[in-house]
Amino acid sequence: MLRTLRRDSLIGCAACSVLSLSAMAAEDTDLNMQSVLGGWQFQTEDYRDGYCTMHGTMFAYPNADLSGVECEFTAIENCGGEQSIVEQSCQVDESEGILAIKSTVTNMLEEKSWSIGYSPDDFYISSVKETEMRGELVSSVRASVVFRRMKGGMS
Repeated sequence: MLRTLRRDSLIGCAACSVLSLSAMAAEDTDLNMQSVLGGWQFQTEDYRDGYCTMHGTMFAYPNADLSGVECEFTAIENCGGEQSIVEQSCQVDESEGILAIKSTVTNMLEEKSWSIGYSPDDFYISSVKETEMRGELVSSVRASVVFRRMKGGMS
């Protein structure tokens, strides 16, 4: 009987260890394209010497043949008292541990009066967790960016 109790205790401890590792893995997801599916809100750090910042929402979904991930987002760039609001479509690719979100401007909803054009906003993501992604905005400027998963589903 004592031998059975020890065996059951060891099995129980092993199960606890596996559950703990699973919880830790769920917290820090491997970089893969499936990690980005769903809705996200993003915010950059200040750029252009603190004059500008960008925020917005992004939705990522499997492409038509389920071979990759596509996305769309609206970026709102605030510079001083003016803003640009830009809709963009995007595609997610993974290479060497970095997720690249490459975009194309689809609709310029609002443009700053002094703007001389708008470059697509690409993002390079180096850290993905279940509820957060971190990386860099690479456009006509560079800035750190944080994406936070939106609560609730998409409709």
